[in-house]
Amino acid sequence: MARVTQHLWFEKDMEAALRRYVSLIPGSSLDWLSGLPADTPSGPAGSVRLAGFTLGDQRYMAIEAGPLDPFNHSFSIMLECADQAEIDRLWAALSDGGSIEQCG
Repeated sequence: MARVTQHLWFEKDMEAALRRYVSLIPGSSLDWLSGLPADTPSGPAGSVRLAGFTLGDQRYMAIEAGPLDPFNHSFSIMLECADQAEIDRLWAALSDGGSIEQCG
């Protein structure tokens, strides 16, 4: 059976973003990081980076390959929280140093 894994595209700062995400969600991990060993249309060898990571019980992959497809709001990750305290903790951590939009 084929496995489906969601994939995120980052223009830059992929590793920092992933490390932040996995630090906030229990049971999460940055499973691997790798640079492509050969030149690609996105750049020379090593400039395109790939990652595998887990948030809670969901597997993801990511690529950092420049501005071809910049990160946008067309993909969302929904978190089910146990209580308002958990929502507040995550909201504060995710919005620290930047901004996020609230749904609803």
